[in-house]
Order: sequence, then C-alpha cells, then structure tokens
Amino acid sequence: MSKGCCGDNPPSSTLGETGTICYCNEITAKEIVKTVKETGLTSISGIKGHLRNEIISNCAELNPSGQCCHNSFDAVIKQTLVNP
Repeated sequence: MSKGCCGDNPPSSTLGETGTICYCNEITAKEIVKTVKETGLTSISGIKGHLRNEIISNCAELNPSGQCCHNSFDAVIKQTLVNP
C-alpha cells in the first residue's frame, strides 16, 4: 500500500457519508472492495488503473476535504483484506 499523495492525512471524514473515496476519479468504497475481491489488486494505482482509463490527481480542488484520498483508499483496501 502506498503513502498518501498529499502527506499523512487521516482517512476522510466524508467516507461514511458518501462512500466516495477518490473524488478526482469518482471511485467509491464499493468499487474498491469489489475490485480487491475480484482481481486481487491491492495497490491504489493498480485499482485506479483497473477502474478508470484516465487517472486524474487534483485532490486539493476536487476532494471536499481538500485532502489526498490515499489514506482513505488504503483504509478500504486494508479493511477488505482483513474482512474478505
């Protein structure tokens, strides 16, 4: 798993409200879980590449929290691996 692209921010507090993890690429927790279970991919770049043709990275403007999604993304991956 990777370090957040914007530093060591905690997982987003909006995770439970919307399910959206990556606002830049409009990736939800549900999509991440499904991809991990179906493909075995566990890296953020691998999952993003599997789900989207073009990858955008503009967290400061697109994420309502203004933070990088990588810590929240990693949290969903870890949770999926612990609770398959």
